[in-house]
Amino acid sequence: MIPGTLTFEASDFQATVVPAAWTKYVSVGDSSITVTGDMTAYRDLHLWVGDDRMVVSLHFGELLDELHRLGVGTRISEFGLAAMLTNGLIPMQHSLFEDIAVLSNGDVARIDLGPDGRFRVTWDFDYPWIESKSRGDEVADPDRMLDMLTESTERQLDEYGGSGFLMLSGGKDSPAIALALATAGRTDVP
Repeated sequence: MIPGTLTFEASDFQATVVPAAWTKYVSVGDSSITVTGDMTAYRDLHLWVGDDRMVVSLHFGELLDELHRLGVGTRISEFGLAAMLTNGLIPMQHSLFEDIAVLSNGDVARIDLGPDGRFRVTWDFDYPWIESKSRGDEVADPDRMLDMLTESTERQLDEYGGSGFLMLSGGKDSPAIALALATAGRTDVP
């Protein structure tokens, strides 16, 4: 288990020592910090970035404890709450709280120190197996992809009994599966 949280101050973030257990998730450069989600999706990382400090943790409760210790209040995210009530899940990188992100496999947050001395976050997605599986000689065809996804989803439903479908992806592929079900005209799947 990787203990605790990491807290970075904008004024001296380069002096922050990243413990060895954290180096697969956090790297510090000359003017930026990169936080990368666990490529195995075994665990989620929780990230809060303010103007002049940031906190990253593998444990949501510990992140909230650290924010409380720092005197940082939290607010409920309207988007996160609506997603939870509507879909039963909150898609990555969002969470139930504003300004708290959740990173999983492929998610990359780059936190740069701006000229004004404040942190700025940019998001990227780096999933190395996507490129390694692509022949690179075709142009993506969204209609063909939807047809293939719909056919695959229908096959899975037929194979496993037809009316039940469980989505536990944490939001990464659930919207695509829901679209495939709608395209197939499947209104019998809860």
